[in-house]
Amino acid sequence: MFLKKERRSLELKGQIACLGNDAPKKVCARALVIKDWRKQGTKDAKELPVIIVSTTIPYELIQWWGKEKVSALITSTGGITAHGWKVAREVMDQNMASHLIGITAVSGAHRKIKTGDLLEIEVINGSEAIIRKIRGG
Repeated sequence: MFLKKERRSLELKGQIACLGNDAPKKVCARALVIKDWRKQGTKDAKELPVIIVSTTIPYELIQWWGKEKVSALITSTGGITAHGWKVAREVMDQNMASHLIGITAVSGAHRKIKTGDLLEIEVINGSEAIIRKIRGG
């Protein structure tokens, strides 16, 4: 379900780092901000979360995408040529995460978005994404 425009309180833009073949063009889900990959997981999430991190770590990406179900992964730093995203695309090519949207270079995402925030993510042109934080969500 997508909410009316006037309820949006924050809008961020980022680059698509990887986009699975089965990934939707729009996603509405709760955020899960990860500060330490080794201590946090998605097992407590009631729906497919949007994972927010400051940067990617290839080993953890492989572990998470193989086991956990997430709807999107957003990083604040890096770019589409960062090593973590190269590994992510390889994992997607093996069809382990064909449903996933990967977005990079979303400046300050891990500070501006909190765990539990309702987000609407829209893929534009296959190369950009808009992340909207829904007020009152």
